[in-house]
Amino acid sequence: MHWYSRRDFVKGASFTLAAQRAHWFQGATPGAPIDLKECVLVTSQNPTPREVKALTILSEECYKRSGLTWKVQSAGKSTAPVTIYAGLASSLGKVGPRIQSLGSNSETYAIQAGSDGGHHWITVAGSDERGVLFGVGQLLRLTDFGRQTASIDPSRFPMHSSPKYPLRGHQLGYRPKTNAYDAWTVEMWDQYIRDLAIFGTNAIEIIPPRSDDEPDSPLFPLPPAQMMTEMSRIADSYGLDVSVWYPAMDKDYGDSQTVNAALAEWEAIFKMLPRVDVVFVPGGDPGHTEPKYLLSLLQKQKAGLRKYHPK
Repeated sequence: MHWYSRRDFVKGASFTLAAQRAHWFQGATPGAPIDLKECVLVTSQNPTPREVKALTILSEECYKRSGLTWKVQSAGKSTAPVTIYAGLASSLGKVGPRIQSLGSNSETYAIQAGSDGGHHWITVAGSDERGVLFGVGQLLRLTDFGRQTASIDPSRFPMHSSPKYPLRGHQLGYRPKTNAYDAWTVEMWDQYIRDLAIFGTNAIEIIPPRSDDEPDSPLFPLPPAQMMTEMSRIADSYGLDVSVWYPAMDKDYGDSQTVNAALAEWEAIFKMLPRVDVVFVPGGDPGHTEPKYLLSLLQKQKAGLRKYHPK
């Protein structure tokens, strides 16, 4: 079972999969598959929590699709038939087989495969934490899973990929409008955001409790503010940017009392969110405030935002 999307096959996809396309479209002969049934995952030295998260994703998604358990091992010698090394390129070479230089581009990854004394190895190296995450996602998508089986074609490697676009995001609207998202649990959001990351998404956009939608839904498993917090936390656990689509809904931001109430309301939201990288305020749809009042409001809102999210 492959994990492909249409984006893998069209020009202009988020990631440049040059090596992969070369094999698929130039008639390369597949190699003998590497049997991944007895596989161990090894971290880099002193891995960050998100490096460990990437390996955890490998292990968990393998189990979901095959029933096989790939154990995660701290940096050290592996005697397993197959070892997958994954982590930052800057420290991974001290643990597993060295990998080509990735350069200075962010979110870049490289995957190589080989054998040593009858033991196969696969190395996934990232230029940064996101590079590791996206490299792991690519490895998952190239793996064939079955009942108690997993294998991969080594002729697909070496592979090197860098993003074509710096921002690759989705707005995820927990609101009574989409006929789907408003019924989702925290666990469903976690899996969905993980799946987006596996395909190269690096940002999500969430919506505050007050917008142009109804304030509640009979399908909500959690109140909007609480789910908003959970979605910010989940995105941060994967290292993804968090944007807030925040419409200015009040009628008159030329009124000082209205401005003060809005400042308090927005600051309370900023305070509760674990991560915020961007706040986007539409000038319309919804919104009807003249620029001179809207920009003045946002200048004041910035102080509340930077208080809890300095960057």
